Amino acid sequence: MKYLTLLIFICCFACQSTESKETKTTPTLLPEEEMLSGDQLSNPQHAFLTPIFIVDSLALMPDQEESPKAFYEVASFEAAYDDEKLNAVINTALARAIVGEEAPMRVTDLRRTIQAFVKTRIKAYGQQEVDLTMLQDMPSAYEQDHRFTTAVSHQDDRILTLSTNHYYFTGGAHGNYYTVLQNFDLKEGKEVHFNDLFLPGSKDQLTKALSQLSEFQSEDIYPTKNVGLTDEGFVFNFPPYEIGSYADGEIEILLPYDDAKDYLSDNARSLLGI
Repeated sequence: MKYLTLLIFICCFACQSTESKETKTTPTLLPEEEMLSGDQLSNPQHAFLTPIFIVDSLALMPDQEESPKAFYEVASFEAAYDDEKLNAVINTALARAIVGEEAPMRVTDLRRTIQAFVKTRIKAYGQQEVDLTMLQDMPSAYEQDHRFTTAVSHQDDRILTLSTNHYYFTGGAHGNYYTVLQNFDLKEGKEVHFNDLFLPGSKDQLTKALSQLSEFQSEDIYPTKNVGLTDEGFVFNFPPYEIGSYADGEIEILLPYDDAKDYLSDNARSLLGI
């Protein structure tokens, strides 16, 4: 699977690099059949999730061999359960994780939504005003690299947890990244958020528990709402810089369910079968 995905990426990027030297006024968007190349991937090991793979790029100055480029790659899943309501809930949540605030209120076709998002961003990149002096002195200021990767973190008969990582570089010393965790109640057909899991007023208890579990024990670790469900417990995900340095990367703290039982909501207890 890993090598097949890499091969598709190389082929798409090679085709795009050739086309990107045509004209600046005509963005070099890949043909629709290539933008929707997820159909060429093998089915994932998770039932009812159809893979999506979209990749596109554009040279800012097509007539220059070493032109800065915008690059977008999305490797995700689209829900394909028998329950259309559940599909819309999962696909809307994934659109929010990938597209952000531009995502529609309800998404029934995630593939098309992501495709439109990539096309819009690529076109905007090609139409921006360029400071030629800055371009010559610091071309990296015009580089854009965005990669979104969704994985299944946890799945059982009742719960599905997805993690979507966004790596981005928009100039500077290095790129950055973060991961969005999203949980779904497959039985009730709804997304499960932080406030659905923990009792109101449990912040102090969670802070104490996370601080004791963290290697950064000299500091109070306040709970993030970016929390996922696993077989063992709740995983709290903190992006680089939030509680550590960039070199520390993303930091995950696992809070066992048994340790959190005193401040779980009734909804969480039902969901977890506690």
